[in-house]
Amino acid sequence: MLVDIIDKLVDRLIQLITYKQGLRHKLLEEHVDPVFAAFEAVHEHYLSSFAGYRNIIKTTTEPLNVSHPIIDLIRSDNLFTEHQRGKILQLGSAVNDPEVGELIRNIHDYLVDVRVAGDPVAGYRRGRFTNPQLWRRTLLGELEAIFEERWQIILDRSASGPPLFGPDLENALKDARQQAGIKEDDANKLEKIKAYFAVRALDEVVADMQDAYADVAAEYSRLRKTLTK
Repeated sequence: MLVDIIDKLVDRLIQLITYKQGLRHKLLEEHVDPVFAAFEAVHEHYLSSFAGYRNIIKTTTEPLNVSHPIIDLIRSDNLFTEHQRGKILQLGSAVNDPEVGELIRNIHDYLVDVRVAGDPVAGYRRGRFTNPQLWRRTLLGELEAIFEERWQIILDRSASGPPLFGPDLENALKDARQQAGIKEDDANKLEKIKAYFAVRALDEVVADMQDAYADVAAEYSRLRKTLTK
């Protein structure tokens, strides 16, 4: 009878839905949750290391130049975590997955600057980074500009003003020192303004990092709700 056939169809549909729900719960528990937990560990490591860099900048008694130990420390930290970003690049087409692709894409964007990944030399040497990826590499570019006293890049961050030199440069630096609370008769005003700019740059990188973390966390939360339906 038709009613029996319909009953069988409905039963099959219920079984299918239950099976799919089971698969989704398994995907969440065995893959999505562990991925996010691993990502959070990476983020906490970044925050901890950047807090360490910040403390070094604020307490150092050594001249802030490109020979300062913090430069080598950041380069070393970046070098010894390069394999982690290499693994992320291998995800490839997984970013197109209809369920987890957006989460993977956001984590990829958190870790990897695609310009550097595609052309490491040109990407790194092109100049000051404004793209909030590869956090240590971004910070390194900022600190090198500050420690090398490339004031045009530091003072005219949007690169929209005329070249600064002579009295104009001195006035711009004076305004910056005033904003930083550095007295003009301070014998260490050069080192103090460098430290001020360095801490500002680091804090901005961390703020961008936190924004990128929030994107991953929001997608994880959305995905978790989807997979528990």
